Amino acid sequence: MIDSTGNKPINIGDFEQKTSNYVSISSGNATLPYAVRYYATGAATAGKVVSSVMYSLIYN
Repeated sequence: MIDSTGNKPINIGDFEQKTSNYVSISSGNATLPYAVRYYATGAATAGKVVSSVMYSLIYN
């Protein structure tokens, strides 16, 4: 997973990793700037690529 505002990898599971990117919430909605990259472990062929992520949000 990548922070698409800086195109830097997000180390999943690293609780020490922090970001200074803030997202405004208007009308109860927000868009988080994440992206993914495709890494082939063998020869790549044409086709559809699907990704997903599940995360927890802690609000203080």
